[in-house]
Amino acid sequence: MRVFLAETMSTKDVLRVQARTHFYVHLDGTTDQLRPTAGVKDVVIQCQRSKKGDRMFTMWEMSYVVPPEVQCEATWSLVETLLAAHPEIPHTFAGAFPKGFVWGSVPTVVGVGAREHIAIHTGGLFQEHYCLCRAIGCSPMQSMVLTREAAKRGGRTPIPEVLSDDLPGHQARRVQPG
Repeated sequence: MRVFLAETMSTKDVLRVQARTHFYVHLDGTTDQLRPTAGVKDVVIQCQRSKKGDRMFTMWEMSYVVPPEVQCEATWSLVETLLAAHPEIPHTFAGAFPKGFVWGSVPTVVGVGAREHIAIHTGGLFQEHYCLCRAIGCSPMQSMVLTREAAKRGGRTPIPEVLSDDLPGHQARRVQPG
C-alpha cells in the first residue's frame, strides 16, 4: 500500500465522485474521510488548495500559494495515523534519497509520496517534505521553515539530519530514504 499526497482546488463534494480520493484535508486543518481504506492498493489524501494566501516562487510554480501550517500538520497527523494502522505501508518518503529530497519526478513511489512525482500538476511535494521533516522529529514550525526554504531552491535539496541550535525542540527519528 502507498499513500499519495495531492493538492486540489476541487471541493470535497466534487472529489466524492472520484474513485481514488480517500481523505480531504481542508485549509483549516479539518479532515474528511470520503471512502474506506481497507483493501485498497493506494490511499489518496487531497489537500485543499487556496487561491489566496502567502505566495512564493518555486521550481514547479511561479506563484505557489503556501499551504497553512494547520493544514500541513493535519496532513502529517493523518499520514502518521495511516502508517500506524497499516504496517504494510513502508515508512519511507518517495522524494527522499541519500543525496537529498527530489522536488520532481522519481522512478517509483514507495511508502508516502507526492502525486507530483508521477503525474504533472497534481501537487503534494510541499506536504511530503513537511511530513518528512515531522517524521525526523522537527516541530511544526521547524518543518514549515525548512520546507519553505527547500521548496524555494527546488531540484534536489538536502534532507535535514542534525538540526542547528537555532531550531530548538528537535527529536531525531530514523526515516528510510525512498
